Amino acid sequence: MIDLNLKRDFGRELVALAIAELNDGAMELLREDCISCLEAAVFYSFSGHKAWAKAGNRWLTPFVDTWLADWLRQRPVIEEFARLLRVLRPSAATWLRA
Repeated sequence: MIDLNLKRDFGRELVALAIAELNDGAMELLREDCISCLEAAVFYSFSGHKAWAKAGNRWLTPFVDTWLADWLRQRPVIEEFARLLRVLRPSAATWLRA
């Protein structure tokens, strides 16, 4: 029997995945060879391309409790997006605190 009383919000997760796919497509067109700012690192950390996600996450690691924390406080929707995306892409946004 299928339990229809789901605790997960699949609609919001689906939207997060769709946005992440658009993000990946945009990054493919940019063809950047290095990450040079926090904003770019955050968007790379969302990538479905594991190498890109790893690079973004690695760039952000030293700043999780400083610049990134301040930046996220001003952009709660980005943190919400990261939480939704992590359900579907566990390698994405590893900087996200529990």
